[in-house]
Amino acid sequence: MLLIGGVLWYGERQSETGLDTAGVAATESREQQDEKMIEEIKQGVKEDYPYLDVLEKEKSASLFVEVETLDNSFAIGKYFFGQEQSNQSGTWFAEKIENHWQVFNVSSNYFGICQKFWQHSFPKELTPDCWDEEKNFLVETSNPTLFFNNDFTVKDKEVIKIAFLEYLNTEAKEYLSSYKNKTLFVAVDANTQNHMRGRIFFGGTENRSTPFILATKVQGLWKVVYQGQDGPYCETIDIYSFPVDVVPFCISPDEKNKGEYITRWR
Repeated sequence: MLLIGGVLWYGERQSETGLDTAGVAATESREQQDEKMIEEIKQGVKEDYPYLDVLEKEKSASLFVEVETLDNSFAIGKYFFGQEQSNQSGTWFAEKIENHWQVFNVSSNYFGICQKFWQHSFPKELTPDCWDEEKNFLVETSNPTLFFNNDFTVKDKEVIKIAFLEYLNTEAKEYLSSYKNKTLFVAVDANTQNHMRGRIFFGGTENRSTPFILATKVQGLWKVVYQGQDGPYCETIDIYSFPVDVVPFCISPDEKNKGEYITRWR
C-alpha cells in the first residue's frame, strides 16, 4: 500500500505508470506521474459529484482515492470522503487520454451507464453491470469475479428476484402489483457469501422509489429481509448479522437517538 498526497494506493498490476505489484514507484519521474494521476482522478470525481467538493471545504475533510485495478490506459477505484467508513463513498472509472486521466463514471458501486463505457472503449473484462439507456436493459458483466465477492452469479440474482416478490407478498402487498409480471433486474451494491445489498430495476426503468434491498441466506437460500427508501433499523441488521462492508450504517433504535443514522465500524 502506498500513500500519495492523502490517497490510499493499492498497486495490483504492473502498469504504464511505473508501479510494480507492490505499489512502489520505479523512479522519481514515475512518482510524479503517479501523483499527477491521483490529482486528476480526485478532480474528476469532484467534477462528477460536486457535492464532495463542498463537503471538503465546509468540513475541512479530505477526499481519499483508492486505485484498485490499473490496466494500461484504464483504471477502476474507490473514493472516500473524510474516512473510509464515510457514507460519501463510491466507485470511479477512468480512461487515460492524451496523457491525462479522465473520470467518466462515478457511482455508489460497481455500476454505470453502458453508453459511457462503450464511448470510452472500456475493456469488456473491466466493465461492470451497466444499464443500457437505449434498450432500458441491464447488461450483465462478463467478469463477475472482478466485481462480485464469493462466486456470486446470475443464478443468485434469479433467486433474489423470486425472494423479493415473496417479501412483497408478505410484507408490502400494496407494492406487489408494481413488480409482478414485469421484467426484473438486480443490481448488486455489495455482497458476501451470505449477505447482499442491492437494487431492483423493473419495467425497463430504474425503480427509484425503492432504491435498495437487503438479502441474506437462510438455510442456504436467499431471503429478502428489507426493502425501502430509508436505511434499515440496526436491530434488523443485528438479527441477520450483516457485515459492515455490506451495510455501513443503520437507523438507531434507541429512544434517545431514534431515527438517527449510526455509522457501523469493523
